[in-house]
Amino acid sequence: IVPDYYGMGDGTGFHHHNMDKTNSSSTIDMMRAGRKLAAALNIELTQRVVITGYSEGGTVTMNTAKRIYEEGLTKEFPQLYLGPASGAYDLSEEAFNYIVDNPLYPTRQYILYIAAGCQDIFKNLYDPNNPNGIQDYLFNPYDELFKSEIVGQTGNEGWVPLPWPQMFKEGVIEQVRSNPN
Repeated sequence: IVPDYYGMGDGTGFHHHNMDKTNSSSTIDMMRAGRKLAAALNIELTQRVVITGYSEGGTVTMNTAKRIYEEGLTKEFPQLYLGPASGAYDLSEEAFNYIVDNPLYPTRQYILYIAAGCQDIFKNLYDPNNPNGIQDYLFNPYDELFKSEIVGQTGNEGWVPLPWPQMFKEGVIEQVRSNPN
């Protein structure tokens, strides 16, 4: 099976890049659907489940295994084998520090995708009823580009500046660094 993560492809919603719950849910749901399809086609499956992925898929591979064990799904998926490759495995410390300490971080649009995903899931970056919203954090025109290009998922990322901190208003990055959550 090849899961279509939430918000990807023709699906509705914003894709939650590297967000464990939505992407591992997509993977587990697709594995279950694959079993049903195999049964309908009279294809015999073994109990072995091999999950592999690269980049975001590597992260999803690890998150899916973690979820299977934490939620007690090992009876449903008894033989689990993993092949994660090049994923973001420590987003809260190693990757976070690398990105925040590196104003020339080359994949700087990733910062905005994570912010948009957190806002979509947790609704705690800014109050959706706040007329300023993301404007409290980003200078113009980056606030408007964030809404149209990142949240709008156009794939247009060439506008994200280097050094990337210049799009954030004063104090925002320090606020993120000092917030343990």
